[in-house]
Amino acid sequence: MMIVSGGSVNIRESTAQDEDGYFGSGGAVYAENMNISGGNITITESKALVDG
Repeated sequence: MMIVSGGSVNIRESTAQDEDGYFGSGGAVYAENMNISGGNITITESKALVDG
């Protein structure tokens, strides 16, 4: 479980998987149970399946 609190919270999740099944991430934060509290919160999630 992850708890994030603060005046300004930014979370970016980026996942990509290539044709060989390699699973990589950059600047990512993962949590199954995530509680976030704060004044300014931005959550960006992007997933891509790379073909080739």
